[in-house]
Amino acid sequence: PEQADNGTNETVTLRNVLAHAVAGVTILSAAVGSVIRLFWDPYPLFRDFWQTLSAAPFRCPQTFIYSKTDALIDWKGVELMAAEREARGVNVNRVRLDSSAHVQHLISDPDAYTAAVDKLLKE
Repeated sequence: PEQADNGTNETVTLRNVLAHAVAGVTILSAAVGSVIRLFWDPYPLFRDFWQTLSAAPFRCPQTFIYSKTDALIDWKGVELMAAEREARGVNVNRVRLDSSAHVQHLISDPDAYTAAVDKLLKE
């Protein structure tokens, strides 16, 4: 829904604001991640994180939105995680995008992203 005109003949919408915020966070997180990887191997921590998450006791519906072109998270690992959660009885929804950068799914495919979030909220 349109909310206001920002003085540049560009309509300000919640989707536009969120898209710009996500883009900024993504750029910052990629830069910080690159610097951290220069001095520290994070993969044991990530492995522990994924193992802990896959065994988590909560059973609320979960949605995994991910991309084959994500440079930070391997899409096959996300699918394995989703399968592990399903095996534990969790209702899982998967949305795999073909070409979306890390945390850029709302920008790359706003319809698929918002449909997945709407579905999750209704569950």
